[in-house]
Amino acid sequence: MHTYGIDPKHHVIAANEGNCTALAAGYHLATGKAPVVYMQNSGEGNIINPVASLLNDKVYAIPMIFVIGWRGEPGIHDEPQHIYQGEVTLKLLEDMGIHYFVIGKDTTEEEVSAFCDYNYDREDCELCVYPIDVYVSEVNEGYIDWENSLIRKITK
Repeated sequence: MHTYGIDPKHHVIAANEGNCTALAAGYHLATGKAPVVYMQNSGEGNIINPVASLLNDKVYAIPMIFVIGWRGEPGIHDEPQHIYQGEVTLKLLEDMGIHYFVIGKDTTEEEVSAFCDYNYDREDCELCVYPIDVYVSEVNEGYIDWENSLIRKITK
């Protein structure tokens, strides 16, 4: 795992996205820090129960940052199995009451920081949805500086 800059102390791999969300909720309860859960949008259905029964403001109001790769984004060619999931990705987030921010090719670090600052202070769920082409082409080429944007938020 160290080959990719990932170590077990900072990155926990779970059986599915729902388990990961529940583990992250426990991390928050133990440390008071806002955890980050990253996944592909096909895992969005798996987070519905822990979001509704743990994270929601009417329950424990646990803050969490979700980073989701958006497969099947409308208007972008993708494999058939991603088309419908891509169409309903944002609607599902709205239905769960999750505030989201779509990061595109022209998104600035300031825009990401402003979104994170606003939502983090509210102690609410927040999420950044990345179109898959942005994730693959821009993040890997270094256009989005992770060390100076989202990572800072989990240590606040």
